[in-house]
Amino acid sequence: MIGVTRWAAVAAAIVLGLCSGIATAGTETIDLAFAGDERPVRVHGDLAAKGRPVVFVIHGGGGNIEGVVRESGMDALADEKGFLAVYPSGVPGGANGTNLTWNTGECCGAAKERNSDDPAYFSAVIDELARRYTIDETRVYATGISNGAMMSYRLACELSTRIAAVAPVSGVLNAPCEPAMPVAILHIHGTADRCATYRSGSCGGCFNEFLQALGVKVPQGSNQICVGAEESVAQWAARNGCAASREVVYEKGATTCLRYQGCPSAGTVELCRIEGGGHTWAGGVHSLKACTDDPNGRVCRLWEAIVGKIPDFPASAEMWEFFARHAR
Repeated sequence: MIGVTRWAAVAAAIVLGLCSGIATAGTETIDLAFAGDERPVRVHGDLAAKGRPVVFVIHGGGGNIEGVVRESGMDALADEKGFLAVYPSGVPGGANGTNLTWNTGECCGAAKERNSDDPAYFSAVIDELARRYTIDETRVYATGISNGAMMSYRLACELSTRIAAVAPVSGVLNAPCEPAMPVAILHIHGTADRCATYRSGSCGGCFNEFLQALGVKVPQGSNQICVGAEESVAQWAARNGCAASREVVYEKGATTCLRYQGCPSAGTVELCRIEGGGHTWAGGVHSLKACTDDPNGRVCRLWEAIVGKIPDFPASAEMWEFFARHAR
C-alpha cells in the first residue's frame, strides 16, 4: 500500500507538472479499418495537448510499425519537441498478412497489386486524428524509409493541400505527380544505397537478396530501372518553381545538404547526400529486431552487409527542424 506521504508526493508532482507545462507522453493505437483491411495506427506524444503538429513516420515495404519506431527514434523526439509521432500500417500481404506494403505507383507488393488508394487512407487517418485529438492541421508532415519514403512523396503529390512538408529517406518518387500546391521536400539519401539508388539506374531486389542469404526460398528479386535521388529531387525543385542552382546549407562528416535557390517559401527543396551511406535511417538503428537483440549475430551481419552501416547524420532531428519551418 502506498502511504499518505507518498500519495502527497505523487499528487504534488502531478500538480507541479501541470503548472509547469511539462508534456505527458502517451501512446495509443487506433484500430482503423480501411477498404476491408485492418490497418492500425500508433500515435505517440502528449495526447491531451492542444494544437500539436503531426509527423507521419512510414515503415518500409515488408516492415512494420514496431520496426520504424525502433529505427527512427521518433518517439523520443516527439516527447522533446512536442509533436505527435503517427505510425500508419501498410496493406497486408503474404501468406500470413505480415508483409506490409504501400502503393506508390510502380511499387510495391500487395498494395500495388490491389491498387490500394493509400492517399485516401492517410486522409482518413488525418480526419480521425483531428476527431480524437486537437491537432494543428496546418502542420502535418510525413517521412518514411524505402517504400515508406516513396509513399511520403506520393502524399506530397496527391495530398498537397493537407501535407506541409515531407522528408523521404532512401526512397524516390516513381509515379506521376501533379500537386495542387508546392510542398517542401527534405530528401535524405546515401550514395552507396543498393536498394534505391542515389543516381538513376538499376535498383530493387534487396529484401529478397537478404531472405535468400538466410536460405529462404523466394522469387528472384527483379531489378528495374529507377529514377535516382538526384534526379527525383531535381524534378521536384522544378515542379516547385525553384532555380537549378543550389547552395550548401549543412556540411559535416560524410553528409552535405544542398538547398535549391529561388524556391517559394512553402516549397523549399533540400537534398542531404551521405557519401557511402546505404539503405538505412541515418542516425538511427537498424529496423531489424535481430540487430537490437543480437547486433553481432549472423542475421544482423547479413542485413548490414546488404543495406549498409548506419551513418551518424541525425536524420530525425534535422527533418524536424525542417518541418518546424513550414506550415500549410
